[in-house]
Amino acid sequence: MSGRTTIVADGSQTTRMALATVLEDEGFSVAATPRTLSATIEAVRMHDPTVAVVAAGLPGADHPVDRLAGTTDVPIVSIARGSPAPRGATAVVRTEGDGVLGVTDGTSAVVEAATRVAVEASEPRWADVTAGPGTDRFEPVPVGNRRLPPAPTLVVGASTGGPSLVQRLLAELPPEAGFRVVVVQHMRDGFEERFAKRLDACSQYAVRTSEEATALDPGMAIVAASGSHVRIVDDADDTITLEVAAEPPMHGVRPAIDPAFSSAARVVAPHRLSAVLLTGMGADGVEGIRAVGKAGGLTVAQDPEEATVDSMPGGAIATGAVDAVATVDEIVESVLDGLDRSGGD
Repeated sequence: MSGRTTIVADGSQTTRMALATVLEDEGFSVAATPRTLSATIEAVRMHDPTVAVVAAGLPGADHPVDRLAGTTDVPIVSIARGSPAPRGATAVVRTEGDGVLGVTDGTSAVVEAATRVAVEASEPRWADVTAGPGTDRFEPVPVGNRRLPPAPTLVVGASTGGPSLVQRLLAELPPEAGFRVVVVQHMRDGFEERFAKRLDACSQYAVRTSEEATALDPGMAIVAASGSHVRIVDDADDTITLEVAAEPPMHGVRPAIDPAFSSAARVVAPHRLSAVLLTGMGADGVEGIRAVGKAGGLTVAQDPEEATVDSMPGGAIATGAVDAVATVDEIVESVLDGLDRSGGD
């Protein structure tokens, strides 16, 4: 059991402490005991536990376990007190009442489930959980009568809670528009290739990582790989050229969103440029959105009210440089409408 870590997330302090005690008795190291969804997402990101023990009724949002699962590959043991079984959980333990779950030394069903899941968790679940419920049902939004510029560029930044949103965005992006897409998604090292394959499968765009390709033609997308920042350094003959640089982290992450956004603002013609900033904690992407807006490009931020974590889109909106605030249902339409209004070739 040595080396196994966990977090315990529940709205009840009594339950959190009782479970933490028994898990530690069984050899787990309890890295954090958050009580809300946002705090749980951040704790998982910071501590990368072997398994997360999370109440299905965790305060902070509807369907918190499913929302957490959309942000991480960490296996989740869900405590369900009579509620429907969360789809994102690896294992579900049902309990009666709102007490301390009858936790006793070494015999708790929760501890047994956490132990079993820790033993079985040999393969990452990222490719399975990033889709989120119903992603496959989304189809491209038609261009219709919109007059879009040739070979438009879309730069997307996202952090906590972003993978399923990025997938939907790519799935809805019309292939006939011929976007060149750069995606910077904060995630654990080594999962970018899986994420790129999932985006490739769910969209009509050819998706690669920045380790596999550094040139983008219309109808192509690149996911920034871990360990390097990505910048756009040239845009000629409808082909974007990227530079991958192993520089120090920015905002505590690498790749960061700001270098991609800011370089796009310098290189890409403003009437062909759009930048979308999605859910996430911190300020990465805020200065990049400001740069795109100052250059005359289109800027879109996810509605903070529906974001898993609202810091990044909220910070962007506060700059006054955001052209459109959009829900996930509106993002692609907002991009198409914004480029249509921006003019011609």
